Amino acid sequence: MLLGFAGWAGVLFAQNYSFTYVSRARNSGSLSRHFKAAIFSNGIWIASQMLMLGPMFDYLTGRHGHLNQLIAASVYTTFTVAGSLVAHFVSKRTEKGAGAVGASARYAQIPVEEWERMKTYAPVTLSDWENVKAALNLVKALPTPEEFQRVRGLSETAYDITVGLIPDSGIRACKVGGLTVTTGLPDKQ
Repeated sequence: MLLGFAGWAGVLFAQNYSFTYVSRARNSGSLSRHFKAAIFSNGIWIASQMLMLGPMFDYLTGRHGHLNQLIAASVYTTFTVAGSLVAHFVSKRTEKGAGAVGASARYAQIPVEEWERMKTYAPVTLSDWENVKAALNLVKALPTPEEFQRVRGLSETAYDITVGLIPDSGIRACKVGGLTVTTGLPDKQ
């Protein structure tokens, strides 16, 4: 029984390690990392099913008594959680480039080390940060797209009403190069 639980614990650990690994690989920008992780995860899953449908299932269902059922549930929970946590721990230290979670060919990423190195070339003073905060506050004060569209609609309506009330003089002005060209002016007499 002890040997069976030890083997099962190892498979459970590997199973959840692989589940976490494939989840992180799926969220990276690397198809090859995802491919390797998927093979690992599905291979471990089928191996765990072979064990689960055998004697370990009897322990989980309580056929060997409630104490053994509790032990089986404890082993299951402990080693699946441990597998996930260890995989997460290892992944955070080994992922880089396209294999890192969140990596994408569409968006540039700057590694923390590179960002820290770049900051040494352009030191930021407190007044710079205050300017950044002030600029962010200005951006926050800008109208939302909905507010902008509402004001734009009111402006267009006001323009249409104004054009309708004022007769057309026929005078037109447009830019040509750096000059303003006006047409339709009455002749000077």
